[in-house]
Amino acid sequence: MHIQLIDADRQGEARLNAVFAERASRALDRMAPNIRRVLARFRDVNGPKGGMDRTLTVEVALRDGRILRAKAVAAEIMAAIDAALAKLVRRLADEHKRRLRHRRVSERISFA
Repeated sequence: MHIQLIDADRQGEARLNAVFAERASRALDRMAPNIRRVLARFRDVNGPKGGMDRTLTVEVALRDGRILRAKAVAAEIMAAIDAALAKLVRRLADEHKRRLRHRRVSERISFA
């Protein structure tokens, strides 16, 4: 699983990269065999003004070619990272359940 962070504002990129990679690895560990690439884009929308303006968009490319995305906005980048990864984990779990349901229905139809 390749993890990459693009910081649009280029502030603290090395530290932010390391923190994001560690948190993403931990959050997506269980699903890592199905993930080819994780790409995150961080942006400080309002600049130094403050407020709910740290935006993080996380995109996951799965081995079967599908792409899933999650976006979070928060006042602090760590909160945005945690929120976006939590949304992504839920999406991955929901997608996995949906594919299992579809496969079970297909199996029932083929054996009937």
